[in-house]
Amino acid sequence: MRKGNKFGVLLVLLVFFYSCANDNNGTAKLLAKLVETTEDSTKMTTVFTYKGNEIVSTDNSKLHIDYTYNDGLITKIVATKKSDQSIVTTNYTYNKGKLISFKSSDRNIVNFSHNTDGSISYEGFAIDATDKQTKKFHGIMSFKKGNLIKDSKTLDDSPAGVVSLDSFSYEYDSKKNPFHIILGFDKLLNQHQFVSINNSVISIVENNTTTTADDQTISSAKFHKSIFKYDDGNYPTEQITENAMGNLGYLKTQYFYE
Repeated sequence: MRKGNKFGVLLVLLVFFYSCANDNNGTAKLLAKLVETTEDSTKMTTVFTYKGNEIVSTDNSKLHIDYTYNDGLITKIVATKKSDQSIVTTNYTYNKGKLISFKSSDRNIVNFSHNTDGSISYEGFAIDATDKQTKKFHGIMSFKKGNLIKDSKTLDDSPAGVVSLDSFSYEYDSKKNPFHIILGFDKLLNQHQFVSINNSVISIVENNTTTTADDQTISSAKFHKSIFKYDDGNYPTEQITENAMGNLGYLKTQYFYE
């Protein structure tokens, strides 16, 4: 795994844990359980605990997550890895309801700038023992109709003479994304397409690495397609993902609501 992707793995792990608020028609459903099954039939079940419409904690065989709110915004997430009881705490800072930074206890920080055209720029840094910050990446997120459609990231910690660019593109259905209606969750910009109003049915991950000495570029792309089933309220009940993240093959996700 490349150094530039280490922090992204933590963000992906946090994606599956969340709380809920009212949706547009006032009939929002709280997600009680999430069951994920890999192609080899290995299952992982995540159970959710709430206080009102705020998530208190989530728990599965790998992680236990605790959440802290302040004025309807998620200000802290504490993730405990069960295999070794290691803990990562992430604190979120806002300005007028918009996320401007988050800092994790594994000494990473990301700052956000909200642009006038609706896009959001960001910069990520690693912090050493002397509190010196080293820039790891920077990028820009683009939105359309409430959905994140593209995230373009440049890795600033690539070796000298190497330029590495990552691009994440998304297409959506027109149904309700249960992640988006979480109280405060749509502000957590590190959660990628899960902050969007609708559900991502196609995602494309591209990488272009250029060696400046000989101007040679190596490109790669991965295509991920999801097929959903929905209930009468247009909430997803099942998701089948082809070429799922982590090379697990087909990944089935079942959604159960209170």
